[in-house]
Amino acid sequence: MVRQWQELFHQNRYSFVNIKSPDYIKLAAAYNIDAKKVDQRAELKSTLEDILRHENPFLLEVMVGKENNRFPMVPKGRGVSEIILSKEEL
Repeated sequence: MVRQWQELFHQNRYSFVNIKSPDYIKLAAAYNIDAKKVDQRAELKSTLEDILRHENPFLLEVMVGKENNRFPMVPKGRGVSEIILSKEEL
């Protein structure tokens, strides 16, 4: 999200660190929570359908490209009622 803000609101002036995330699947298992990691868009719909039928807590880790933006988002200085769904709405 930091990279996205730098792109959208700070004229691509990037300042970053490489963040290493924990293994969320193992973390969920430590709490006895079912989990799945999805890294292919084709798997997402069927996985979401499975989760909606799941009766217990479930953690879904969805991998996205490093340069992909995430929406919806609330831009700086706006309220929740002013959420944007795409870059074109800026």
